[in-house]
Amino acid sequence: MNKLMITGGLGYIGSQVALRAMELGYSCILVDNLSNSVPHTLLKLQAFSKNRLKFYECDIRDRSGLDKIFRKHAINTVIHCAGLKSITESIDKPELYISNNVEGSFTLFDSMQKYNVNRCIFSSSATVYGEPEYLPIDENHPISPVSPYGWSKVQVESKLREICDNESSWSSLVLRYFNPIGAHSGGIIGERPQGIPSNLMPIFVRLPTEIKVNC
Repeated sequence: MNKLMITGGLGYIGSQVALRAMELGYSCILVDNLSNSVPHTLLKLQAFSKNRLKFYECDIRDRSGLDKIFRKHAINTVIHCAGLKSITESIDKPELYISNNVEGSFTLFDSMQKYNVNRCIFSSSATVYGEPEYLPIDENHPISPVSPYGWSKVQVESKLREICDNESSWSSLVLRYFNPIGAHSGGIIGERPQGIPSNLMPIFVRLPTEIKVNC
């Protein structure tokens, strides 16, 4: 059975990817440090998984922890969704985004290379384009992010491109999107952000009773 490692696997995007992957018959290895996710999501995924799910509480900066996971499982592909995602926080704490998003990703890629896992799908962001020079934005639009968060995504994309250029066995796919929304059609899991959300839709949904925003 094909095994996928999904970093940030209990986050909003990671958990949705895991659920859909299991629906398609994949076995999933979820890695998450629980900094921006809830264990309740794991219980829901496990109830659906039919023994096709393993979870490890591990930070992607933890080289030895990652090595243990790669040694234990014959992983085919990594879907890399782990990363901090607040533009505002990245401006206040740029060093945190360098450490977590950039250095963490590089550590993950090092472990992948060490254990001959050479396929990666990276959850990037449309924020890499910065202020739009034209609309709609397409993949030919210049890359010019305006926040440390955006630059962290650019650096990870560049690292993946460098690896693929230097190693013919490698292949990668970069997904750039902006404010993803939605939930599983069966209502199994949805979005449950910790604290004040950084995505637009949860703010709109929670505005009437939970969040006050000055406009």
